[in-house]
Amino acid sequence: MSTAVDSDSKGATLRSLGAALAAALGYGGWAWLVNAPMDMGMRAALIQGGYAFTLTLTMTLVMEAAWARARQLPGALWWLTAGIAAINFGIAYAIHALAGTPRIVATILPGFLIGSGYTLTYFLALRRLGQAARRPVDGA
Repeated sequence: MSTAVDSDSKGATLRSLGAALAAALGYGGWAWLVNAPMDMGMRAALIQGGYAFTLTLTMTLVMEAAWARARQLPGALWWLTAGIAAINFGIAYAIHALAGTPRIVATILPGFLIGSGYTLTYFLALRRLGQAARRPVDGA
């Protein structure tokens, strides 16, 4: 038997995959542009694109779980956003350092800023969804 949660889970999966694909193309393209004059351009693009896809998909699922557990805590919106942003920056930096990307901060900075905005926006949307779910339905 299908429930609203089942269909929302499917929708969340499709939204997450769409966001992950957009992240791979956007951030991979940026990494190529930043590093293209060097022989590392395509390698940086593949690393950043693959990382962006995987991280966007994974972190969206992590955000869902974190919000479900911590949404009632004071300041949850802000400290969850800051925590996810810090984790994302550290992972991106480490991956590019290991891969030998020459201009790491320039390569990951746009993704970090956009990703942090995405994280905040996602948490705001989850908060709004939770508020809407608690409102009484007219005529019920």
